[in-house]
Amino acid sequence: MVLPKLDYHKDRSLFYQVVEHYRTQIQNGDLPKGTMLPSCLELSRSINLAPQTINRAFDLLAREGLVSRRRSVGTIVGAAEEMEGRAFATRRKRRISSVLPPVCMAIRRMPAKPWRDPSLFSDFFQGLTEEFGAQNCRFEIANFGPDDSALDFVKALVESRQTRGFVNMALDEDATEWLIQKSFPQVTIDRDLSGRGIPGVMADSMAGYTEAWKHAGELGHRKAAFVGIEEEGIRYRECMAGRVLAQSTCSLEPFVAIPVEGDDRAILDALSRAFGGDFGKGCWPTLFFAQTDLIAIHVIRALERNGIGVPRDISVVGYDDSVIVSQFDPPLTTLSKPRSQMGAAAARQLATLLEGGSQPPAPLQVMPVKLMRRKTCMPVINCGGDEMKRGKCGA
Repeated sequence: MVLPKLDYHKDRSLFYQVVEHYRTQIQNGDLPKGTMLPSCLELSRSINLAPQTINRAFDLLAREGLVSRRRSVGTIVGAAEEMEGRAFATRRKRRISSVLPPVCMAIRRMPAKPWRDPSLFSDFFQGLTEEFGAQNCRFEIANFGPDDSALDFVKALVESRQTRGFVNMALDEDATEWLIQKSFPQVTIDRDLSGRGIPGVMADSMAGYTEAWKHAGELGHRKAAFVGIEEEGIRYRECMAGRVLAQSTCSLEPFVAIPVEGDDRAILDALSRAFGGDFGKGCWPTLFFAQTDLIAIHVIRALERNGIGVPRDISVVGYDDSVIVSQFDPPLTTLSKPRSQMGAAAARQLATLLEGGSQPPAPLQVMPVKLMRRKTCMPVINCGGDEMKRGKCGA
């Protein structure tokens, strides 16, 4: 499906540009009757336009008789009276699905971690709930305690027939293996089990890091470091792989672990130990890759409160493109993970799996992580030769 291409310099408003795009496609037959249009949320993220504007545009198309709109179903090409038979079938399907067990995502209740943004899951959840609603599937979150066995919890849900499928997002290994052995329907998020016939959705972080390394080279960076929490080194490996794919001449230091509960001084002390003394006296990098946006923000604050400017002295790149970065000054350069789109894709895969049709879901759907170029990653300032404005360049 071709998405609208918005012209911000055009006299016609963006609202009418969306209307004209779909009106033309429908009238030309490019979108035949019965075609499901994207959800307002999905389209808003794709074309960077408010969902309310898209909702108004679809309402106008409905008043013109070009589409029909139904709650929990979506926007479908065709006038309401033409779709009545389809609507009856949908209502019947909904009555049937309402008596079926829901699809579940099992989540372990854990205390908040200072380096993780709890709002990130809401993006996955929004994509899941909206798409499952469009597919007429009930979706529920099943919570279990921090000390409870994931395997026992999953077994109880399955054996008591309280679920008919799982969205597997960081479910424990033993519970995942039990579901595989039982051939119980599941779809994974950010976990590749396609080799065992389990469909899933993953984010291509290496593609994002490849783009980031190329950008770092264009800005003249010669030495970079990766900072994060010690027990979560997978992103560091993705960063290393991205450097290789980018064929970057910028070096990458070993993983630098910063204290989980550390204050600004403790963070700066960890960095000083890694790079040989105080800033300006040791051989510090010109660029930090941070494991998450929250880690990036804590590192930036620790640096700036000790007289080290970002991006004046050191550039920083985060990961997640979380809501918090829009409120941060300077705006954070970060890698954006398509969480809502991944949730929606996982929902479609599981709905297809449950229908048991002739077209099984794709084993693994990979979505790109993209670099959001903002203000915390800037060009290196040279004072001549290989020397930086502050002293050593780290070459």
